[in-house]
Amino acid sequence: MTSSFQEKLFENPPECTEMNPDYWFADEHDEEETFGRSERAIAVTVCNRCPFKLECFTYAVENEILDGVWGGAVPQQRIAYREKVQRHSQSPQWFGPNK
Repeated sequence: MTSSFQEKLFENPPECTEMNPDYWFADEHDEEETFGRSERAIAVTVCNRCPFKLECFTYAVENEILDGVWGGAVPQQRIAYREKVQRHSQSPQWFGPNK
């Protein structure tokens, strides 16, 4: 995260910093079912209204974070996004102006 982003976080902490971190790192396969899908849904909802959503998502994708909700996306969504970006960066550019 860039220093300007960190400064923004310090000046205006996101809602997630004041909530139980288990919401963002809930195990949907928790044997005791104390936390799971419903908590993850709450985390996604909080993320979706956060002004730092894009920066958070980008941080998780760039750092290949494979657990938790980051920027409103669960690990499977971030993995799929990263794979899509990699596929498109390797494919020929067939669109845009001719050179």
